[in-house]
Amino acid sequence: DHVSGGTATDGGSGTGGTAQLISTSGGTGQLTSSNVLILAGGAGGAGGTSSGGSNGNGGDGAGGAASTNLADGAFTLGPVILGADGDGGNGVIGGRGTGGSANFKLADSSGPTGARTLGSLSIYANGIGGASSGTGGTGASDAGSTGLDVEAFDTASGLGITGDFLADAKGANAPAGQGFTALIGGAPLLVGGNTTITTSRDALMSGTRRFNTTGDLTITARSLSASAPLVAG
Repeated sequence: DHVSGGTATDGGSGTGGTAQLISTSGGTGQLTSSNVLILAGGAGGAGGTSSGGSNGNGGDGAGGAASTNLADGAFTLGPVILGADGDGGNGVIGGRGTGGSANFKLADSSGPTGARTLGSLSIYANGIGGASSGTGGTGASDAGSTGLDVEAFDTASGLGITGDFLADAKGANAPAGQGFTALIGGAPLLVGGNTTITTSRDALMSGTRRFNTTGDLTITARSLSASAPLVAG
């Protein structure tokens, strides 16, 4: 604003939309990409400034919904990132940041025509409060939710992640419910690197097939409920 001697305006609010990658049931094609970026973040604006007056507060930022909904068919994808962070804007009082939802889903109705691989998979829905430029304090932050739903048709249709798997849903405030959910069925899930799951909320892992991680498996959550077999190393 650069208002002289007056009161500057607060930053505007920013809300993420909906970003999806979809393949319909019964598909027989081959999806190939060197990398996949699916973002639905929301960022608040910075507060205005006033020379000799009062600066503005940061605006609120809320993440939207980033997801895949894949079915049947084959795919060979490089690194896949799904993001729905909410970033508060900077100001005298930082804006509130509220995480949205980020979910990777593969649910078959028939068998694929080839392999299914990802170079790596990162899903995040963090709440990040805006920084304070005065004495007002960093903005509040609310954790969002992440999910991994892999329901392959059979053992020959499973998903392989060559590198690391990362799920991140953090915030100073942790609403009731899950910050991470996983459902593995039809075939084991194989992660060739490390698995790191971090949430300020609860984590729920279920299904009838193994969640295999060749490297380290690290889960940090308010509580963990796991009925699916977890294998690491």
